[in-house]
Parts: sequence; structure tokens; C-alpha cells
Amino acid sequence: MGGGLATIIALFIGMVAGYVGGIVDEILSFVINLGLVVPALPLMVTVAAYSPVKGPTIIILVIGFTGWAWGRASSDRRS
Repeated sequence: MGGGLATIIALFIGMVAGYVGGIVDEILSFVINLGLVVPALPLMVTVAAYSPVKGPTIIILVIGFTGWAWGRASSDRRS
């Protein structure tokens, strides 16, 4: 489920960046590159540890929102 959420986020960002172009493309490309540079595993552990909600739902959300850059965002933007 976390991988599916990451794919949906990546597809949306990649398609918007590729379709709109211009300054929006530049900003979203910067956000994609920023997401690729930030180390995902320590970020996942930190966010999950400090979250007030515990259980599988928070794990799915953390994986989805920290793993989207490794999904299809950059490849969809290039297409």
C-alpha cells in the first residue's frame, strides 16, 4: 500500500511537471531532486518514531510520502 501511494504521488508530480512546463517544471524538478537527495530510511524511521499515531497506517503513509521520489516522478517528467 505504501508503494502504491508513492506511485500515485510520483505520477501526479511527474505528469504536472511535464504537462505544464516552464517555472512549474523547474520548481517540481527541484522538489524531485530534493526528494532523491534526502536519505529515505533515516527520514522514515524519524517520522514514524515521532508520530503520535502508531500502527500499520502510519507506516504506509510514511513509506508513501518519503518514497515517492524513487517512484516514477522523474521518469514521468521526462516522458
